[in-house]
Amino acid sequence: MTKRSAVSIPTTLFIELLNHLHFYGSPHRDPDDAVTEAVEQWLRRAFEDLFKPRGYTWKDLWLQDGTELRMRYKGQTYYARVHEDDLLYDGSPISPAQMVNAITGTNRNAWRDLWIKAPGESEFIPAEQERSRSRERSLDKSKGFARRMAERSRAQTESDSTGRSDNSQDDGAQR
Repeated sequence: MTKRSAVSIPTTLFIELLNHLHFYGSPHRDPDDAVTEAVEQWLRRAFEDLFKPRGYTWKDLWLQDGTELRMRYKGQTYYARVHEDDLLYDGSPISPAQMVNAITGTNRNAWRDLWIKAPGESEFIPAEQERSRSRERSLDKSKGFARRMAERSRAQTESDSTGRSDNSQDDGAQR
């Protein structure tokens, strides 16, 4: 038997739990079990969030937490930084396009105007260049996946034509 500890919750919340169990769940379910399950689920999600990579997705480009964006315009340099899941400029969440447009007062292509420096890197590189690199890496991964699938398909076709699979063993015994 599991040892238990008492935890105080507001009476109104406890009554809400009982009503929920009665009308939507199972009326005979022990509220202690329901609370235990809820806490376990909460802890599991909280633990998963600790290891979830933080960053900002700009179209098809992933910007890791700590990535810096820079723009030079009319002799001044402007910076934004990825913090957790947001891109922050002047302390407020913003998109790259909104940042560029706020700086220039016009509609411009952020891919052409912004430069990116990933955490641990020493140099900024043009956003357009980083986007191209990211697409090439994605394409390489896709090609690798497609190649593996084609190899599996060929192996299966060969297996089907010979009536044997790679992991079958023919020891002459009847099966």
